[in-house]
Amino acid sequence: GEGLKLGIEVKLMGQFSENLNVSETDLCVILTNAVSNAFEAACRCGEGSVITVTLTQYRDIQFIRISNPTVEKPQIKDGVIRPGTTTKEDKRNHGLGVMNILDGVRRCNGSVEWRYKEAQ
Repeated sequence: GEGLKLGIEVKLMGQFSENLNVSETDLCVILTNAVSNAFEAACRCGEGSVITVTLTQYRDIQFIRISNPTVEKPQIKDGVIRPGTTTKEDKRNHGLGVMNILDGVRRCNGSVEWRYKEAQ
């Protein structure tokens, strides 16, 4: 695929909690959309980009952290990336990934936070 040609690397660290109380469908929706968004952003950054997926637990809380490079600063307000502020030309059918992530996480009584950090 495109990622292999560009040398995009995905690092996965950690594991899911054994007593994870989330439906497979919701987990799949959350991960698929989040990793897909990270991958698209990394592809725009070019060769050698790295996406890191980190899975950790604290008590009965499962954390999923996905970090990726980006060429443009995302529009984030109160920890939520603005859905529909897509960089893609087809505005009407994009920004749905963010909505899918938020919907899936809400069904699990979880929360999502997006952060942007300038490269050092």
